[in-house]
Amino acid sequence: MPPNPRPYIQNLLGDLRQLFLSNKSDQKVLTALRDELRHRSRPGAIALLAEVERRLNELSERVGADGPDARPGGSASDQPIVGTEPKVVARPNNRAKRSHAAAGARCEEFLRPPPRTKRIEPMGVTARPSKYVRTPKTDVVLDIPPNAPRTVRYAVALAALIADMRKQRQNARQYALEDGERIPLDRGHVGYTFPFTEDAELFEDARIELRVGARRIEGQIVSVSDGRLIIAIEEDLGEQIARCTLIIDNTPLFETLKERLEKSGREGRALNIEIADEVVSNSGAVAPALPHLASPEFAKLNQRQREAVCLALANDVIYLWGPPGTGKTRTLSVLVEELFQRGKRVLICSNTNRAVDQVLFCLCETLTVEHEAMEHGRIVRLGRVTYEPLRDQYAEYVTLDGIVERKSRELGCFLRSI
Repeated sequence: MPPNPRPYIQNLLGDLRQLFLSNKSDQKVLTALRDELRHRSRPGAIALLAEVERRLNELSERVGADGPDARPGGSASDQPIVGTEPKVVARPNNRAKRSHAAAGARCEEFLRPPPRTKRIEPMGVTARPSKYVRTPKTDVVLDIPPNAPRTVRYAVALAALIADMRKQRQNARQYALEDGERIPLDRGHVGYTFPFTEDAELFEDARIELRVGARRIEGQIVSVSDGRLIIAIEEDLGEQIARCTLIIDNTPLFETLKERLEKSGREGRALNIEIADEVVSNSGAVAPALPHLASPEFAKLNQRQREAVCLALANDVIYLWGPPGTGKTRTLSVLVEELFQRGKRVLICSNTNRAVDQVLFCLCETLTVEHEAMEHGRIVRLGRVTYEPLRDQYAEYVTLDGIVERKSRELGCFLRSI
């Protein structure tokens, strides 16, 4: 019966590696192992083939072509030799070298990433077109009169932005509301109050649409404060609304700004064009900073923070920049306190509620509740407070509801005392 040409055909790659490690000196086993690995194309098999051929090449160079025959269970390198020392002939084995180089090339070719990748396709489906991706429109041509002032150009740009938002249907936001209760309102409207704790950019008097089932009712926001949302609608939907959807348009703020720009200079509407140009163009002369102040809170700032406060007091526009943790909020609170002492009105605004709350909390910590601004309700936080430390410690000093309740208590105590 002829010998099996592939005695290791049933062995797994792990078994073949163990066989190689256990028979590194047996040329017969290694030769059969090499022949088997040449039929396999997995990366592990290709790498093992390179090791096997390298080992066979070392054995061939050690014993030479005329070396002693290997007996079963061992090779010439581990058999006792009697008599003269064996003759070692360093004869190059070009065939083994070529095989080793070919195995290495096959391994590198298999492990090399493909020049391009593609999505997995169903069997039998080829040459499908790629997914359509709309090319973003980055250049917009606006119909702006020549030599138009900045207010006109901004009004035209805002009109284009509003039109594009509506075209792309990006002008509406939706909020799910539950457990609404009817409350009385003025002006013949029906009011409903809902629990509302989301950090959403809602504002009073904003036009909204309320969807209850298949019904759509127009209305507007009355107030957003203390975790409650109050809306006014023209239809009575009963004592309670279990659930509904609030839809609000994102464009009214842009519409209002556009109208203000269009009416600037007319109908008694003044707009400080000069300071707007300085903000947008970063132009205007820079006045030297004022001398350092003598207030205790100012003295607690570091050198760069004190310079920022003194520079802000001397100029109409200033930019204060710094990475997190550099004391921007602290610097702003000291600046606001100094402006209040000088009889200035200050508006603090930001693109997030939390940023406003953090500046306001730092200001309250700086002033303390004994300060006249805190005592007389001169600091008012409009909208919903989202920063818990501010709400827990200073709500009765900075929110409208809190100030009214605190003053009412004080008035009641005063009336009882007389």
